[in-house]
Amino acid sequence: ISGLTSLRLFYISSNQFTGGPILTENAAWNGGSHKINANSGITVLNISAILMGINTYDGEAGLLDAAGCASMADTKQGGIWGDYSGSPTPSELAEALKSLVKSKSWVITLQGVAQPGETGDGTGFPAGFGDWWRL
Repeated sequence: ISGLTSLRLFYISSNQFTGGPILTENAAWNGGSHKINANSGITVLNISAILMGINTYDGEAGLLDAAGCASMADTKQGGIWGDYSGSPTPSELAEALKSLVKSKSWVITLQGVAQPGETGDGTGFPAGFGDWWRL
């Protein structure tokens, strides 16, 4: 591959993964970032494990495109994104997403959700999620 300066494999392991390979990974080149494309048919548990797995990685920014996978929308308080009906209680998944996007500069595309902007809760998240997201 022209311009390839380094090849670092990025592995994610979880007992949630079943079947064959679920990711293709284009390793960093030209000092660039990781790009992970999740294959179609990946479950919410798989995507959750991927987000929490890459959140533990201390490397450079990257891209996770899971737009073709299972919907991550869950507007229920206490659901996969946590409970924001009183004092915010984000789930580990919500913490991982926030950390990756806001602290580690990852671009995350998930089916059925849009991250909050300057106002509102975004799309597919419980009421109050946006206030916590902007903290």
